[in-house]
Amino acid sequence: MDATIVSDRDKCLIHSEVVLGEGIVPAQCCFHLCQNFESKFGTSLTEQHLWGIAIAHSENVYASRLLALEELKSPAANYLGGVDKQLWVRSFFPSK
Repeated sequence: MDATIVSDRDKCLIHSEVVLGEGIVPAQCCFHLCQNFESKFGTSLTEQHLWGIAIAHSENVYASRLLALEELKSPAANYLGGVDKQLWVRSFFPSK
């Protein structure tokens, strides 16, 4: 990995990955993900669940935290499950 491009999912930034080529790792900006999640599901779910999922240090921790959110509010878990976990979850992010 030579560099990481952090995107708010803007189409221009997504296309820049193609132009810059190999060695570029895309990432989802958790701040923007958080803002979108908060507007849909409220701040309490963001504070209690989104950040815990984002910093999960293993796949098992990720799965258990996402399941806890699923049990509490299924649409919120589905929303986060729809975002490629390699782009925003610590335990899945590609690294050397």
